[in-house]
Amino acid sequence: MKKAKTVISESADFDLKEIADWYNARNKKLIWTFLKDFKEKVKYISENPLACEVRYENFRIVYLKKFPF
Repeated sequence: MKKAKTVISESADFDLKEIADWYNARNKKLIWTFLKDFKEKVKYISENPLACEVRYENFRIVYLKKFPF
């Protein structure tokens, strides 16, 4: 099956950096766990786009269960 194209908007990229900074300030190791989980979810969306909730017109989303920020 062909992977769907994933795009991270500028505002989402800004939010990602802010979240990463927040977790990094609390625990230096936690940031790597967060980024790994984030990358896994992006891959999941790419491989299973129809399994993800549609929000904000035509954007598909998933939640990071370990990271509620």
